Amino acid sequence: MKRIVAFLCSILLTVSAFAAERDTIVFNGDTLPHNIGDTLFFDQTLYVCARTSSYYLYLSYERLREPEEVAQKGTAAYDSALTKFQNAILKVYCPYFKQKDTIRLGAIVRNLVAFKAGERYVKTYASEIEIDNNTRPTSRPDVGEASLIVCAANVEHYCPDWEGSLSSAQSDTDYQRQHLKLMKALVNIDADIYALTELQPGIKALNNITNALNEMTQPGLYAFVDDKDSTIVKNVKVAFIYRTDKVVPVLGLGFPYGTTYQELTYHNREYVQAFDELATGERFVLSMNHFKAGAGDSTTMNSRMANVKHLVDFIDQRLKSNYYHDKDVMIVGDLNSFMQEPPIIYLDDSGFDNMLTKFAQKEYSYAFDKKVEYLDYVFTTPSMSAQVTGAQPYHINADESEIYYYANGEDTTMYRYADHDPIIIGLKLYTPAAPQAEDTGCTNIIFFEPFRECFGEFYPVSASGSESWLWSSDDSCAYMNGYFSHEQEDDWLVSPYFNLAGVDSAWFSFEHSIGYGIDTLWPQRCRLFVSSDYKDDPAAASWTEFPLKMAAAWEWIADTVVVPAQFFGFDSVVVSFNYNNFADEDIPVWSIRNFAFGSICSEEPEPIIPVNPKVDDFKENDVLIYSIDKQIVIKSDFSADLSVFDLSGREVLRRSAVSNSSFSVPPGFYIVRFGSTATKVFVY
Repeated sequence: MKRIVAFLCSILLTVSAFAAERDTIVFNGDTLPHNIGDTLFFDQTLYVCARTSSYYLYLSYERLREPEEVAQKGTAAYDSALTKFQNAILKVYCPYFKQKDTIRLGAIVRNLVAFKAGERYVKTYASEIEIDNNTRPTSRPDVGEASLIVCAANVEHYCPDWEGSLSSAQSDTDYQRQHLKLMKALVNIDADIYALTELQPGIKALNNITNALNEMTQPGLYAFVDDKDSTIVKNVKVAFIYRTDKVVPVLGLGFPYGTTYQELTYHNREYVQAFDELATGERFVLSMNHFKAGAGDSTTMNSRMANVKHLVDFIDQRLKSNYYHDKDVMIVGDLNSFMQEPPIIYLDDSGFDNMLTKFAQKEYSYAFDKKVEYLDYVFTTPSMSAQVTGAQPYHINADESEIYYYANGEDTTMYRYADHDPIIIGLKLYTPAAPQAEDTGCTNIIFFEPFRECFGEFYPVSASGSESWLWSSDDSCAYMNGYFSHEQEDDWLVSPYFNLAGVDSAWFSFEHSIGYGIDTLWPQRCRLFVSSDYKDDPAAASWTEFPLKMAAAWEWIADTVVVPAQFFGFDSVVVSFNYNNFADEDIPVWSIRNFAFGSICSEEPEPIIPVNPKVDDFKENDVLIYSIDKQIVIKSDFSADLSVFDLSGREVLRRSAVSNSSFSVPPGFYIVRFGSTATKVFVY
């Protein structure tokens, strides 16, 4: 024993005597110089990229990124990045360094002295190492001058009913510790909207978090978006919790994998919800996602590609249909993909902007196998991008030692409440000012929405119930069906505002069909209203009801309404189709198509407002003037001169001595004069 002590003392004396002349090195990924057993003096800072609970630290000359963060697999750039990573790790045997198990990844080691033990392997027997332990952050990162803060966070299998779930807490003690750590983190983050994933399905997890937030802040401050999910099956569910004094959820919760609650058991990885900011009235759409796990794994790539395609297709359809009446969409969540993997590239190619490459390109949200990477993302539509003031990961999890994980000790701080870092996003919502058109007084209105491709400028409002008006690409119509919810539904499909100031006449027409339910009750379930004071809330508006024409089940019928003079002089008149059912068996399906609205200013000659006639009703000496298949049709048993004018007064067609004829014209409104008869026709 004395010989060993003397030997170690001689080494220390030798190192001390020749310190001024020592041969320093800089590790850059190359094989270490000198011979096995030689003392190496590292004249550089080295970064901790991994640690074990036994005797080892793993260091590198920089924070190492996953190669597929910088290049796609199969490229020369990827091969180069992989080679660099494989050579950049210095393995350090340090059995007497007591802080090793608690050190944060990214900590800086300075002036390392160790013995060479291999090509990139050294040993040190020092009980202390000069280290800067990557100080823990105590407050959320700066994301600019934001009016709203969104936190997207993976909560790592938060399951209040933990029994039988192998990846969550395994005892009540574990769960309570997990819950406390999570709640401390969420309160510290102080977000206006929390978009969470890896929750246990059902209502209990959401209730527990929301109730705890209210207890730790103030009663009623937070609420959650109810997804009607009651089945506990997995722990990958996503959810939204929001501050009730800052935002309000509007319109229905969207499910990219399907609209029926039966499908949520298997597809609650992706939700889409619109929120209105109370202070400004501005709206944005937030999508929270949890793609299939397995970043870097080709066997699970098809699942992640299915996730992203469902999501993009769903958002694309909603934007085309103008469902949200806003194009500001933000996609967040645990996408389980590296920056250069196909799902992320697919989002880039689909026109979404990556906010993390804009604001935090060199950061990360996850650490694994000696390297860091992004698995959590923020993507925005171009209109939303300018309203993001910042996006940053909050490094309170990924760098932390496993010793602080709730299942591995008694720690109850917010640190390492999960394995992913939460992403903090700042928003300052606004609507770019539209150029103001010069007021020229009354303007003739020519408006047509066929619902062939989208909702157009119509706006669905769900006053009660969980369903909402939808648009069908198969049937080219807007439709409402309360079958899936079996709840009290009160759903409105509201037109854009029509300015009837200065008009002399106005009308609208449409086609509709009804099926299912009890036909004698259809007039109570499907109703038509007009209002001049509608301001987003149907219950606060004054409505005038107009009776609907009814036909047999599923038969399309045309209807035309002459707008009464009581609405003239108002600049914000709307038409709305109101669907009501009462959670019973009388649940119809109502479809609308080919809506047209027109008005003529008072200086124009008063038109005759026709209802498109049935040709079978034609009688001798009658004149029928109507449109079909983009044509104006004249049906008469005598000849007369024909003139067709657009609403600006320009003559677009003239014929002499015509009868029983048809003429093709572009879609729009026209004044048709046939002999002594004048009428307005809408061509579509």
